[in-house]
Amino acid sequence: NKYFSGAAFILGMIILGISLYATVSNFKSYDRWVTVKGLCEKEVMADKVIWPIVYKQGGNELGKLYNTVQDMNNTIIEFLHDEGFTDDEITVNSPSILDTRTNLYNDRKDYNYIVTAGVTVCSEKVELVVKLKTEQAKLYEKGIPVGMEDNWAHPTIYSFTGLNEVKPVMIEEATVNARQAAEKFAKD
Repeated sequence: NKYFSGAAFILGMIILGISLYATVSNFKSYDRWVTVKGLCEKEVMADKVIWPIVYKQGGNELGKLYNTVQDMNNTIIEFLHDEGFTDDEITVNSPSILDTRTNLYNDRKDYNYIVTAGVTVCSEKVELVVKLKTEQAKLYEKGIPVGMEDNWAHPTIYSFTGLNEVKPVMIEEATVNARQAAEKFAKD
């Protein structure tokens, strides 16, 4: 029994040694593999813009307030037509009405109703929109208080729709960058 226990112990130690050697050899081989990713960045001009022109108006009579909002929307549309936008690029937003008498958190109740309304421009005339955003004072002169304090709720969105045209060139450039990085890494 003593010899059998000793032989089993020695055999176990040999198997453990072989396993450890194989594990260390396998672990060291991971140092020979590197994954590289290429990077390609390209700055492009947006080719589409969504510009919400939003304002708030307060009043105590909902009918009169609705007429005022309609007049303001028509003034904004006229302004946009004068600047070169077509009816296909202009959408009138449905107004949002807040009844201040039912709002528990409103201590100031100067008006019974506050309407958030406006017009949205969806166009490919990005440069014209950028120019007009700096000229909103023309609407202030007409009595329309555009550019509210909560612009985060109605941001201007610029987008680029031509990604599929530039993507193949960018992927090729990223692949070249990855290959250069891998060759440099291997050389070092």
